[in-house]
Amino acid sequence: MRRIVSCVLSIILAFMVVAPMTSCGETHSAQFAGEDAVVKNFVDERFEFMGLVFRLAGFPYVSEIRSNYHRRLDSTFSCFRGHETISAISNFENFASFISFASILEITDDGFALRDWDSYRSDMQLHFDRNWLLSFVNKLNDLHRESNFRDFFNNDENQRHFMRLSTDFVQNVYRNINFEWFEQFGLESGNMHVILTPSLTNWAFAQTIYDEDFNLKIAYAVLGSENRNLTTTIHEFAHSFGDTMAAQWFSSCLDFWSLTRETLQRGSVHSIYATSRMVANDYVARALTILYMLDNTNQRLASMLQRERNRGFGNIEEVFDMLARYLGRYELIQS
Repeated sequence: MRRIVSCVLSIILAFMVVAPMTSCGETHSAQFAGEDAVVKNFVDERFEFMGLVFRLAGFPYVSEIRSNYHRRLDSTFSCFRGHETISAISNFENFASFISFASILEITDDGFALRDWDSYRSDMQLHFDRNWLLSFVNKLNDLHRESNFRDFFNNDENQRHFMRLSTDFVQNVYRNINFEWFEQFGLESGNMHVILTPSLTNWAFAQTIYDEDFNLKIAYAVLGSENRNLTTTIHEFAHSFGDTMAAQWFSSCLDFWSLTRETLQRGSVHSIYATSRMVANDYVARALTILYMLDNTNQRLASMLQRERNRGFGNIEEVFDMLARYLGRYELIQS
């Protein structure tokens, strides 16, 4: 552990915390005061429709049947499994690289459109050709129209279901989040948006949207039906700034690169972690989540570290110590 200290210290000055941005017109956060919650719907049509696309494509971890809502989805839309949109998405072996597509869409009167390309940027824009993305949006709109998904999404039964989920989430999770804690990393509450995606089951992911200079603009924590808890929510928000930190360490610190690669080769983590970079990102997000829990809850460090080791992240203590040194939280260093 000692041998990586100098490596961490040498890159501290290289990492810049992004400046906080103003809200960008997103309306998916809940608003509440005191014990009386005024809840907005956390279920977003863009993400819910993309969740349906992945269900129809049969990707693992997202398409199980866990509720009556899943049964309604499958019974209503299973006839569209052969649609060209589903065929297009099925070509992606690693669906995790594409599941955040909804974050670069905006809702229109007759479907969806790409966000303003010059004002909003995401990792997806770095990896996919714009013309291909536009073509895929056209396919999405065809499926959206042919399936009458908007009518399904807006019908009273489903809207009541979404509001029950949103109310429960506010009461049990959202109201307990200390948004001020994230300010040290350049986030503001107005730019942090939780999206509940009941169409997905055992899945959650983060997505970050930037401005034209790649400064942080919007941070999403997208939670499937089995992942609506505080730890997962904090973990997904942590990715919005933790992945930048992980990229710095991965490229600049041989020991951090080695331990993430060793974890992947050991085969102790879930198969969704396809690359060392994915493992690196998750190591840092998990360390940041532990730090949040230490600062804001009564959870014990030793218990949280052991829980992550049990999940296959055997070097979590080393990564947490790196984080503590990086942030000057020397009282938390374990070794």
